Amino acid sequence: MLVVENLTKDFLSYTYKKFSVPMNYIPLLYFYYKIAERTGGIERKVVRVLDNITFRVKQGEVLAILGPNGSGKTTLLRILAGLSEPTSGAISWNGEDLTWLPERRQRLCMYIPGLLGARIFTDSSLTVRNNLRRFAEFCGASGSKVDEVLALTGLDEVKDSFIYELSTGYLARITIAIGLIRDAEVYLLDETFLGLSLETKNALMDYVRDSLASRMEKAVILATNDIRDAERIADRFLFLYNGRVVEEGDVRSLLGKFKLGDRIKISVRCELSSELVRSLESYGKVSYRVEYGTVELTVLVEDAERAIPVILGEVVSRGCVPSSLSVDRPTLEDVYMHLYADKWKKPQASEVTGCYVVM
Repeated sequence: MLVVENLTKDFLSYTYKKFSVPMNYIPLLYFYYKIAERTGGIERKVVRVLDNITFRVKQGEVLAILGPNGSGKTTLLRILAGLSEPTSGAISWNGEDLTWLPERRQRLCMYIPGLLGARIFTDSSLTVRNNLRRFAEFCGASGSKVDEVLALTGLDEVKDSFIYELSTGYLARITIAIGLIRDAEVYLLDETFLGLSLETKNALMDYVRDSLASRMEKAVILATNDIRDAERIADRFLFLYNGRVVEEGDVRSLLGKFKLGDRIKISVRCELSSELVRSLESYGKVSYRVEYGTVELTVLVEDAERAIPVILGEVVSRGCVPSSLSVDRPTLEDVYMHLYADKWKKPQASEVTGCYVVM
């Protein structure tokens, strides 16, 4: 089990106040910088991008980390992967403390980034297959593992092509293929499915859920902005905002906690009256849309099964004839919107201009 307790990450932000440098004195820019530093022209402040993050991931479990851009998802994964150090807190695997052992975390975890990974990890002068073979030799994997990953990611059809010849979608597949060649205990997926075609994404998501997690009992952490992808493969969800955990749980517990209700949608052909709207508002929040003579009413209720007969009675009693009726149950997307609805315009802690230096 991977256990993260009270994990904190601070960055030191430098903000340079305006000071003019004549073009003829560009070679003396360093000295102007020193003058600004001594005269208070440079402002330093600590920016906390992760604030007391605590969670657990069991072997065979998929945890999805969700949150707006700048909420700290990538920073958290990079710390777990041993690519960055925390400021404070604890990281352990099956009771072994790995907080200040980045090399041990690198061996434990496999970090698989999104589209940019292929450009970083590959040699453009080699073919796809030779790139994967070289990485397999480095990791101690067999040649059969390369063939297996090529087939799984749909790269067998371009295995003899050079990297520079490939499209963006194929580059995304190569990043995933490199990550799957190496055997690890924890797989960290950072927007890994971004840029993939639908059939490839579905196949890889099935592999992550059914093979990596269920059959091989690997711990998987997925950081994504695609709620549908997360809902499809994840067992639990961790919501971040401004570097803090705002909610955690599985779909059932989250929907039960917030009680977001059901949406009853009724299409009627009649003239919408204020009396009808007021009568429906006694059962729940009402919204409506009029299009080509058809009124589409939406009523948010706690229990659709109990409310439908009463609402239909109100509609029919006022001379309206329903032409269609549907019920939308709350989803994880509704939970996401509920959690972040009042936070969109607030500044993110990580959105600070200037030069960042890891503390």
